[in-house]
Amino acid sequence: MGPAEPEPVNRRWGPIWIATLVLLFVGGALDPSPSTDSPGNGHSVTVDHGTVDN
Repeated sequence: MGPAEPEPVNRRWGPIWIATLVLLFVGGALDPSPSTDSPGNGHSVTVDHGTVDN
């Protein structure tokens, strides 16, 4: 049972990692918060948010 456990865990980590990356990407793109990584990205987000608000 010991060696068989890491296999399903690894299989589950695949989709979890993808979902986490997608959530972070989408959340960061939709989040109107000020840029914390790149000023250019923050500007783009602000413009996008304004359009959505309108």
